Amino acid sequence: MGELGKTTLAKLVFDNKEVYACFNCHLITKLRNGLRNKTYVVVFDDLWSRRFWNDIEFSLIDDKNGSRILITTRDTEVAQFSMKNSLIQLRVHKLEPLSEEKSLELLCKNAFGYGFDGCCPKEYEDVGLEIVGKCQCLPLVVFVIGSLLYSKCGSAAEWKRFSQNLSLG
Repeated sequence: MGELGKTTLAKLVFDNKEVYACFNCHLITKLRNGLRNKTYVVVFDDLWSRRFWNDIEFSLIDDKNGSRILITTRDTEVAQFSMKNSLIQLRVHKLEPLSEEKSLELLCKNAFGYGFDGCCPKEYEDVGLEIVGKCQCLPLVVFVIGSLLYSKCGSAAEWKRFSQNLSLG
C-alpha cells in the first residue's frame, strides 16, 4: 500500500550512524572497490529521487576508461539536478514521442505482422492516424495497440470500431 512511510522509514534506518556501525558490509564500499580500474555500465531505471543520486554517485568511480552510467527518469528535475550536482560528466537525452508518420508505420508493422513493407494500406490510414493520435504517439502504447489489432481486428471497419471504443485517458 502506498504512502504509509515505508521509504521514509527505510531512509531513517539507512542514514542512522548507529545502525551503520552494526554492519561490516556496506554495498557502496563494495561497489566502489569492485568497480575500480574496470570498464562498466550501471543502469538505474526509473529514478525519482534527487537524493538517490547524491547517495550513490560517490560509489561510482569515473576512471575515464569508457565506463557509463545510464539513468532513466520521468522527472526532468531529477535529471537536471543529477547533471548540475555531479562530479561525473552527465548528459541528458530527452526522449520525445514519435512523429505521426513513424507512429503509423509502427502501428501497421505490428498490426499486419512480419513481411509488412512499412506502408499502411490506404483504407487503414485515416483510422490508423486516429488511433495513433489517441496513443499520443507514445512508442510502447502504439506497439501494444498494433499487436492487439493484429490478434483482434482484420478489416478497416473493425479498426474503426476498435478506435471508437479505445480510451486511453
